[in-house]
Amino acid sequence: FASSICFGIMLIYKFYKAEVDNVIERKSFNKSNYISYFLFLVFLVTGGVYFVKVCNALPIDYRHSDIVPFVQVMCKRFLNGKYVYSPITEFGYNAAATYLPMHWLPYTVAEIFHFDYRYISYAVWCLASFFLFTRVTKTNNNLRSQILLAILLVGPYYLILINDSGMLTLTVELLIASYYMLLIVGINQKNIILQGLFISFCLLSRYSLVLWLPLAAFILIISNNKAILFKTGLVVVITVTLLYILPFLSKDHLIFYKSYKYYDIAALGEWRSLDGDGHPFQLYQGSGFAYIFYYKLSHMSVEARIKILQMVHFICSLLITVIMGCWYWFKNKYIHYRIFLMGSFKIYLSVFLVLIQVPYPYLMIVGNFVSIAIFYEQLRYRVVYKN
Repeated sequence: FASSICFGIMLIYKFYKAEVDNVIERKSFNKSNYISYFLFLVFLVTGGVYFVKVCNALPIDYRHSDIVPFVQVMCKRFLNGKYVYSPITEFGYNAAATYLPMHWLPYTVAEIFHFDYRYISYAVWCLASFFLFTRVTKTNNNLRSQILLAILLVGPYYLILINDSGMLTLTVELLIASYYMLLIVGINQKNIILQGLFISFCLLSRYSLVLWLPLAAFILIISNNKAILFKTGLVVVITVTLLYILPFLSKDHLIFYKSYKYYDIAALGEWRSLDGDGHPFQLYQGSGFAYIFYYKLSHMSVEARIKILQMVHFICSLLITVIMGCWYWFKNKYIHYRIFLMGSFKIYLSVFLVLIQVPYPYLMIVGNFVSIAIFYEQLRYRVVYKN
């Protein structure tokens, strides 16, 4: 959490009171580009082969994790013309279909062509990674630098797959991380449609983005980019309407509420699932502060402890956006608005994730890859410090 917060602060500090210009992109390739692209593709292909091997060794099974099986049920319902958000009872218990459309919709490709759903996650991550790498190589001629960037992007993926493959094979978190990587790219894009689509993908996959979006809108207004806000917002509204409101929410206006309540039930189950030391296993994995509320409020019921954490989570997530908004109100002349958008999002996401009610370790993958994407994108800006 500390390193994550510092990452966002240092980004803002680097560009504070500096003249910032976009680095001009090259239109032609040179020898170093071909070599770095070849090595990067080798990294991706090798990682893909290893990923397939790991997936084959661990077939999809709801007894290991119900995340991918739930996605399978929703995809099959969608392709068969059934209502996607009916309760899921296929695994012997009654569960709400909580996943938003972009959490499961891409996997319909795997269902149609009958291959492992988890390959979709890796394929989308490869596309997002290649997009990032391409943008950087267009502004950087140094071969060693390009290779280092390739390692920085692919390295964490390999480390996760080698040390805890379940984070990638039992979940769809790599897909979510890909959306958030594209969100960072979108912040630095001139293409309004891409900006709107990338924001929509994040909105329609997880709720994490919701409290930061008003801050992003405020930043665009203060920085005299109202046209960008209006056009991007229009793309987001159209996308969300077409992918969520019309096909699903219009048929059951309580989908969102039911999903939220089901997360409460799921959290209660995790808080009551104790390990050999008498601690909730998922809370003591070292990836969030939920365990503090469990331990310090032991005189209260589990339900009450969860409610207090939820309240603190909301207040802190909202408060950090207000603080950053106030800072930008007074200091906007000294920081490029795109830099502040990236930095504020990283800081907000750090707070949001560390206070989540069940801090599953795999949720932190998103934060890691957001940092990598920001590191890549900030290299596209030339800094000239003022005297």
